[in-house]
Amino acid sequence: MTDIVDKKLWRQCNNLLAGVKKPWVLPNRIGAMMGLEKEEPGEENDEVTVVSLVDGNFVKMRHDMNFAETTHEEKNPDYCDGIWIDANLPPREWPFLLYRSAHEYRDMCQDMLSSELATSRSQKGERELRLSDFHSQGKSLK
Repeated sequence: MTDIVDKKLWRQCNNLLAGVKKPWVLPNRIGAMMGLEKEEPGEENDEVTVVSLVDGNFVKMRHDMNFAETTHEEKNPDYCDGIWIDANLPPREWPFLLYRSAHEYRDMCQDMLSSELATSRSQKGERELRLSDFHSQGKSLK
């Protein structure tokens, strides 16, 4: 993996999702992540960001037809609390989506990046993780 990937964040995403299966009832809060919120100078960042699995179809009908895969409260503060991941997607996808959303959320909160720039940065990391996973399975893009 390259320097584009935040390895600590990737481990945190995998640890949070370890053993999580699609729940019968949605939304379902599956845990919380530390260190994503805005840091105040000289203070330890001890705020948690709640991570929930949601019914993506319900989110589209109720809140936003543009909902796709994941969102977070910095991007959609009118209806989202924490980070939401569409539970209708295969569980194998969840760590990649959580990484992208958590990375984007952190960049918007801490670095005050625009949504567009934060999205671009987080997608580059997600792509590297997916490529690494793809190659670890003995596959090639050729």
